[in-house]
Amino acid sequence: MKVIYTYRKTPYAAYIAASLHLHMKIEASTIHVQGEWGLRYVGMDENYNEVYICLRGQRLRIFNHLVKSMAEIYEEKIKVIDLSQYEGWRYHFISVEKMISLILQSREEIK
Repeated sequence: MKVIYTYRKTPYAAYIAASLHLHMKIEASTIHVQGEWGLRYVGMDENYNEVYICLRGQRLRIFNHLVKSMAEIYEEKIKVIDLSQYEGWRYHFISVEKMISLILQSREEIK
């Protein structure tokens, strides 16, 4: 199974979510992103689920349809977790608890 954490503008929430998912610390130097499209492989969790980070763009529905159709073609299970709601300066401190609960909930759904 592949788990994809998506973001719209800034990748910080996605990197935090991926590091929480993998129980590891990601260095701040790896957070800099060039803004290009494509999946960024982060690692594999203890259940052998591959964890990715991806810029999703403006239209989440189109991105989800594209990913789901590719999953059907290659017969893969994919879980897309959109973290764009946690972007922005006000969420850097306020939404950490919400984000952690979302990550923990999604980890339970994956198992």
